[in-house]
Amino acid sequence: MRSRISAGLRECAAEMIGTYILVFFGTGAVHVAVLTGTLQGLWQVAVVWALGISMAIYATAALSGAHINPAVTVAFAVFRDFPWRKVVPYVAAQLVGAFLAAATLYTLFCGILQHFETAHNIVRGQAGSELSAMVYGEYFPNPACYGTDAAAFAQVGVKTAFLAEAGRHRYLHLATHGFFVAAKLPVP
Repeated sequence: MRSRISAGLRECAAEMIGTYILVFFGTGAVHVAVLTGTLQGLWQVAVVWALGISMAIYATAALSGAHINPAVTVAFAVFRDFPWRKVVPYVAAQLVGAFLAAATLYTLFCGILQHFETAHNIVRGQAGSELSAMVYGEYFPNPACYGTDAAAFAQVGVKTAFLAEAGRHRYLHLATHGFFVAAKLPVP
């Protein structure tokens, strides 16, 4: 019984650490791009995301399967016979890892974030505050390119936004899978 509990805790710790790595590097790249402007273009941010994904998978695949995303965990339970009894602990560990990474990034960037908001006359929670909020999440259309008013959102329909997000995740998965194949590592 003790080894079974220990194995479950190791798996959850791996999911928490993997998700932390993913969010820290991925969202950290977005912080740098938005708040400092030093990463110019989608390619540079995407490369950092891909490296974060690769490191998270490499660090945790042997212990937990490197789901590092609640949607992946649920999909594995539905389509790959992943035990349903492990879904809630995995998702909880992933949420803790993501929250800790976001808290770390906030601690590291809080001064820069406040300077950015002051320089752009942004008041959190008000119209236009998506410009600074996008460092923690994704908005489609991108507020930095299209603005934050109703006309900006009228330019891109919900279906197009959904397809853009789904396609982006598919390409990141393919790039990460390609890394493991090229490096001759076992694909998780």
